[in-house]
Amino acid sequence: MRLEDYDSYNQYCKNNIMLDQGVLGLIRGIYVPGELWDHPYISPMRGDLAGFPKTFIMIGSEDPLYDENIAFSGKITQESLYTCEVLIGQGMPHHYHTFIGLADAVEEVYQSVKTFVERL
Repeated sequence: MRLEDYDSYNQYCKNNIMLDQGVLGLIRGIYVPGELWDHPYISPMRGDLAGFPKTFIMIGSEDPLYDENIAFSGKITQESLYTCEVLIGQGMPHHYHTFIGLADAVEEVYQSVKTFVERL
């Protein structure tokens, strides 16, 4: 919820094809009031992740949420019993997995999710 704390937000959010500052501000405002942003039920990264489950994160390298997701995956790996699996779509924006047929990186997402789920 503290998006402005991350370089990727400040770098990619101004003219992003999927998420810009206005959209993210609207989503954040609708989701929860600002006084609750640091509550671990709202922002799990602010809490204790010792019991956090196996996790798979896919993120585009040009996503405004890139740095936040990388930080979250690192915290999961540090605090939980599991290493967080991260798939980075090089040159991809937020939500790139919906660009079916437009980029090879999209097929990789679905294959990686399938493999992750099969290993659970």
